[in-house]
Amino acid sequence: MKAARNRLSRGRTVSVKRLANRPFSFAVVLFCIVSASTALADLLYTFDGTSIDTNTWRLTRASSISQNNALFLTGASNPGYPAQLTTKDVELGIGGSAQVQITITDHTSQNFVPCGWLGLTTDDTKTTVFFDSYAVSTELDITPASIPGYSAAYFYGGGYGTGVAQSFPVALDTVYSLRLERLTDTSVRYTVLDSANSIIAQNTRTLPSFTSPLYVAIGSVSVDATFDNLQLSGNIIFVPEPSAALLLAVGVAAALWREIQVVSYSEKRNRLR
Repeated sequence: MKAARNRLSRGRTVSVKRLANRPFSFAVVLFCIVSASTALADLLYTFDGTSIDTNTWRLTRASSISQNNALFLTGASNPGYPAQLTTKDVELGIGGSAQVQITITDHTSQNFVPCGWLGLTTDDTKTTVFFDSYAVSTELDITPASIPGYSAAYFYGGGYGTGVAQSFPVALDTVYSLRLERLTDTSVRYTVLDSANSIIAQNTRTLPSFTSPLYVAIGSVSVDATFDNLQLSGNIIFVPEPSAALLLAVGVAAALWREIQVVSYSEKRNRLR
């Protein structure tokens, strides 16, 4: 009985070396590994057309978001309710950076903090950067109740966070650019630039270590704001949709099972000769 079990076991054992030498299987496995997380060098979103790509973006308060060759977020008439777009399929790793143009066209006159932001976030709450377990954002404030300017913000969950502020005049209907750079796992650089791409304000903050990739977010609250030309650079990571990842896994499993059957059948034939 023991000898029979050993013969059956030997007949079904797959040689890793044999599979590796079969080009089809190796190519499929290699393709799936590479496709699971692909690094890109540069990516530009111009928001052409009138339809928001919901395969690319997750929307918070979609009724306040529209697209017409740029992104339009409206909140001046409905203060206190933030709107945000967050990437679904792209993240930034250490060494990555993001920059976007913003124009504030109106703001509330009530006692809120009207602002627009560019953020990098875990997006674990599926709301806004303010509530995620780790998020950073460069915020442009146009605040009638206090001093306008910007904040270099860091959020660590539950609506808690800290900011480093710098005041300067912020005008309506004027193009600014917001930038974020992940310099290291503990260092983030925040920048606001004018329409000529000259630096108006900049801070580099030392934060708790965070090594995982972060989704990119664009948002505003209590203002009407236009966003355009979002540029990602450096360590850009493409994240496949769960359905795509599942199809890849099924493909790998099917290819490996086919090779197992071929090797097993071949070995059995050899023993019968």
